[in-house]
Amino acid sequence: MDEGGFFGNWAADEDGLPCFDLETAPPDNVALVLPCGDRRRAWHQVGNDRVTATAHAGGWTSLYASEGGFIRLNGVDPDHPDELGGMWAVRVSQGRDLLSPFTQGAAIEARWGTGYAEWKATSPELELHRRVWAPFGDVPGLRVDVEITAREGTGLPDAEYMELWGFKPYPFLLGGLMSKRLPAPGGYSSLYKIIWHTMFTVSSLSRTLTEGYRHLYATRLSLEGGFDSELGAIILMPKVSSDYALPSRPSVFVRIPGAVFLALVSEDGAIPEAGADKGSVTARFGVPLSPGGRSKSLSFAVGIARPGEIPGLIEKLRAADRSETARSWRGVTLLETKAHTGLAREVFWHAYYLRSSKVRDAFFDCQYVTQGSAYGFLHGVQGAPRDYAITSVPLTYLDPAGAKDLLRIIMRMTRSDGAVYYAHHGQGACTSGVIHETPTDLPLFFLWALTEYVWATGDFAFLDEQVTFYPRGRKKAGSSTVRERALLAWDYTRDGVGLGEHGMLRVGSGDWSDPIAMMASRSRAFHKDGESAFNTALAVYALPRAAELVADSHPREAAAMRDFARDLKSVMEDAWRGRWFLRGWDGRGSPIGDDHLFLDAQAWCLIAGIGSDEQRKTLVRTIAELCDNPSPVGATILDRPHRIRYGMLAPGWDCNGGVWAAINGLLAWAYALHDPDLAWRSLEKQSLAAHARAYPHVWYGIWSGPDSYNAHYAERPGETFVHPATPMIEYPVMNSNVHAGPLLALLKVLGVEGTPEGIRVNPRLPEGAGPWRLSTTLVEVEYDGHSTKLSRPPGDQ
Repeated sequence: MDEGGFFGNWAADEDGLPCFDLETAPPDNVALVLPCGDRRRAWHQVGNDRVTATAHAGGWTSLYASEGGFIRLNGVDPDHPDELGGMWAVRVSQGRDLLSPFTQGAAIEARWGTGYAEWKATSPELELHRRVWAPFGDVPGLRVDVEITAREGTGLPDAEYMELWGFKPYPFLLGGLMSKRLPAPGGYSSLYKIIWHTMFTVSSLSRTLTEGYRHLYATRLSLEGGFDSELGAIILMPKVSSDYALPSRPSVFVRIPGAVFLALVSEDGAIPEAGADKGSVTARFGVPLSPGGRSKSLSFAVGIARPGEIPGLIEKLRAADRSETARSWRGVTLLETKAHTGLAREVFWHAYYLRSSKVRDAFFDCQYVTQGSAYGFLHGVQGAPRDYAITSVPLTYLDPAGAKDLLRIIMRMTRSDGAVYYAHHGQGACTSGVIHETPTDLPLFFLWALTEYVWATGDFAFLDEQVTFYPRGRKKAGSSTVRERALLAWDYTRDGVGLGEHGMLRVGSGDWSDPIAMMASRSRAFHKDGESAFNTALAVYALPRAAELVADSHPREAAAMRDFARDLKSVMEDAWRGRWFLRGWDGRGSPIGDDHLFLDAQAWCLIAGIGSDEQRKTLVRTIAELCDNPSPVGATILDRPHRIRYGMLAPGWDCNGGVWAAINGLLAWAYALHDPDLAWRSLEKQSLAAHARAYPHVWYGIWSGPDSYNAHYAERPGETFVHPATPMIEYPVMNSNVHAGPLLALLKVLGVEGTPEGIRVNPRLPEGAGPWRLSTTLVEVEYDGHSTKLSRPPGDQ
């Protein structure tokens, strides 16, 4: 058990990179939390800069398309094996399988690695190794390597190896309420149980309708095709012709942006076949084994590209080198420390998961890191821009080009008046996400991320780049420079958001905490006149940095930003309540957070240096005592559950007391400025290893996880939330924040920060932390326990 829970163990692969070996036999007398109760369905992300796939413990793989909107190309239900991607079998005459994922008695072991998944299957006659991997970089395809070996004392049978990819595209058209029926929490009153049951009945109906129109639309995405003898590949095209040009206008609908292909790229004779059945089409390659021989090695390529690009892509996949891919991933980030090997492993793993979440969007004409989890893979929405901003800060050091694209997509989701949309779906269709017409924190998150990127990389030329407003393609949309976007974000914050009665920034339709309005007595008054300490404290930190960024070209505006931030700081200092700061005002004259500690706003207060030294020391002690110390996996977002309108959020779930990766990333940074010992402890507590030790029976939180875990005192502690809109528990991995938060925390605890003069390193570590060396795409830093050495100049990409 320990850092792999009841699900396996961490190891190092042949390239010396972290990998996770799944346990094949479940422990006795342990109630495991599994996806749909089926251990085979547990999955791992396999990806690069252009492709996303999920590899499942049972032996199959699902491939996703993103350029024309999010589409899952293969099924995921093992009850329908003909729809699964990446299936395989060693088949003898009359269709009997000697070995396959569904062969009775076959033993299948799985390994999750950096950019790959690997399965080992054995039977009395055979041993089969199969690896699906994504070459590093801008390659929209996967390579499949297979080695079949006869067991000792036998030879290969007279059989053929079958590589089978079932394709049944499923479009992630926008889904609103997506939760299925769920029993009400145990402590609810009879009235609240009735309300809960009603809400989830409505949500379940909404889910059914959403899946219905998705399946109906999927008929437009059906594939057809056959074997192309010149390419040596099975080529499948959408039955309804698809335009491969850059879309000129946003659309709520999706399209397959090319053709899907499966090719044999090793030098072996094969029998290709493409067959259709009930809306799905299966691409098959049958390769005869060598009867009596000892082994057989095969390689395949699968992917999606415009037809004219497929020949070059097949050749690129044919020539791909696994060792080169491993070396490339090692160059993204590497932490070397003898004292904290587990932390070093997780830093590398988080960096892999974050960067391999990148996909391309044709409408926005750039790449972005999906927020993933239930938001992307159930709702079909991408965003929010605040999550892009949070991700872009660590990505600035790991993948500067990726961070730059995230800033671009935020700007391309911005209207000419400065308001930023909450999310996007389909092909560039921006939306309020049902709950947020114009979230008021987004321009401030953009300013924070922009200054970090420009200062750390030295890419000041980016400030002069022209970027279009949303929606691109309309005559009135227009464009402006990045520098002008920074000024627009400031104007919108000052004039569009504005100040409330008590001098804090208004909350508008919401800030970082999506359900904060449900904690106010009247939501209409809160949206109209409510005030946000989160926005205010974030502005105190972000605005002076943004002012420094534009000071040379716009000194008057820079001075106004500094004055505004100074006034906001004074307002926040007046919001001190003896042990913490208020969370805001409800729009009717009553404070929010007078008798509850809201961690999200407190973290920014500490980072921005709001309050006296003694007040901040008190705040640090209070956070540790009430939110951090009781929890085994990071601080809870509230000191205790808050009253929620209609009981929509169970106590200890989601924003009603859950443990949030993004906020814990900020908390470690905040701690580091005041108490390095707590900062280091925070790094350890928010680790995947800590979750595996505390909740070893939960399948997620070991190699990936959601954005929020249920609190230690909640029902189903250590799992994740469900509310009428979002059943996070159904897709509780591949969330960007669970990987970006710890990376942000590490960089700030190690003292890595962008400044106007470039990267500055000022470690904020406890005594005994020992020497370390951090190497990323952008910078290399060495710390010998006393002093630091910056061994790569800032801006050298």
